Amino acid sequence: MVGIRTVTAAVFLLLSAVVVIVAFASDMWLTTTAYRSSLGLWKVCRLGNCRWFYEDDFLDPVSRLPDWFIACQVMFALAVGSILLCLCFLPFYMCICSRGGSCFTCLGRTVYSMLSSAALIMGIALLVFGLEVHYSEGQERIWGQKVKALTWAFFLMVAGWCMTVISAVLFFVLHKRSQSHAI
Repeated sequence: MVGIRTVTAAVFLLLSAVVVIVAFASDMWLTTTAYRSSLGLWKVCRLGNCRWFYEDDFLDPVSRLPDWFIACQVMFALAVGSILLCLCFLPFYMCICSRGGSCFTCLGRTVYSMLSSAALIMGIALLVFGLEVHYSEGQERIWGQKVKALTWAFFLMVAGWCMTVISAVLFFVLHKRSQSHAI
């Protein structure tokens, strides 16, 4: 039987995954000085016309993405991938593996380690992204547009980071508690 603590940790992991995926896919991370223009991690939208950053006809060497932006894309992709992988492990952890068995121990360590790593990577990416937008000299230009402000998707990713930290802590405590009862 699955306990209330396990269900709580699973709910936080599920909420974290949903929030992080919505923020990751959104095109509303930044607004620019251009009229009705916004940038996401993967596309730019001008007057309702959105284009992916990595389209063949959209790339040119003059207006390439800044290195810090590409680094943030990679870090967010790694964190989201880790969270989704933990979500795939969740049914096995909750239902299939018996408490105290080697499968349970291995999956428990894997889940809380991956969630902790995802939280660390996501936290670094959020810090770099936020600081670069607010404190870069002359406000960084991305695709020829001057960045004006962070928008709701960035702050949604911050909320997803908080939920990832909480779920990592819950899985750690749950796993350690179940190990101490198994001995």
